[in-house]
Parts: sequence; structure tokens; C-alpha cells
Amino acid sequence: MKTLILFLAFTFLFSFQNAFSQIDKNVLTKSKGKFYYQDKIYKKKELGEVFKLHEPSLKYYKKHKKAKKVFKIFGISTLVLGGGGLILFSIDGPPNQSEGDRCYEFCPHQGLGIYMMIASWFTAASTLISFPVSRKNYKKSIRSFNNYTKSIPKVGGNSLKLNLNYTGNGVGLVLNF
Repeated sequence: MKTLILFLAFTFLFSFQNAFSQIDKNVLTKSKGKFYYQDKIYKKKELGEVFKLHEPSLKYYKKHKKAKKVFKIFGISTLVLGGGGLILFSIDGPPNQSEGDRCYEFCPHQGLGIYMMIASWFTAASTLISFPVSRKNYKKSIRSFNNYTKSIPKVGGNSLKLNLNYTGNGVGLVLNF
């Protein structure tokens, strides 16, 4: 029974030893929509503060923010123009007019509705173009900042890491510095 308990304890210990390892604080890491850098938690919209340390990353991040703004503006414009055009096109005249005063062909507002729907296709194309551009610039900014943080020399001293690991003499505590 003792051997079974020891076997399970060692199996648990060795299988989960990497789960408790330390994270390098000088590298920008992402976990569940939050970014961690030097013991601080940043949301995606706050990453501009982190990227101020690195000019190429800041450039890509600004491009990302600009393309994201274009995506939102053209996306809303597409919905407004398309929806408004459909509404104007479907109305066949004011409801308080008599039957003889209604338009049975194209009314002026129906022509405006058609033009609005055509314009919504152009804004939709701009929306579809701006989204991948925004994602590409955002990924470039994260990648360039990660490269920057990995390449800077560590100031002060190296961090000490104590792990339970295999050694040349068997299992033991390993101090990495």
C-alpha cells in the first residue's frame, strides 16, 4: 500500500512539475485575453503603454488601431446605408395619400434607396479589407515586441529557479541561476 501511495505521489509530482514553473517577466505573454509584462496586467486596449518602449511595435500597433477604427466606421456605415436603403426602397408612398396619388413605378425616395444600397456594397468592401490588415499589424506588433524583450540583456542579476528534477545522481532539487 505504501508503494502505491509513493508511486502515485511521485507520478503526480513529476507530471505537474512544469505547471508550477516561473514565467519570465521580461517577455510579453498572453493568457485569456490579458497580457502580462513585468508583473503588470494589460488589456488589449492598454498595450500602447507597453509598446512605447519599442518604436517598431508602436508603429505596428498604431496601424492596427487605425485599421480597427476604419473597420468600425465602415462597418457601421454599411449597416446604416444598407438598412436605410432597404427601408426607403420598400416604402411605396406616404400612407395618408389616396390610391390615385401613390407611385406605382419608381418614386424618388425608392431611387435614393437603391443608391444607398449600392453605396453599402462599397463600404462593405472597405470593411472586409480593413479587418485582415488590422489583424496582421496587431500580430506584427506583438511579435516585434516579443523579439525586443527577448533580446534585451537582463539588468541586475539572473533569477534563481529551484525545481525538483532529475540529476546525474537521481532525483533531487536543482538550482538554476
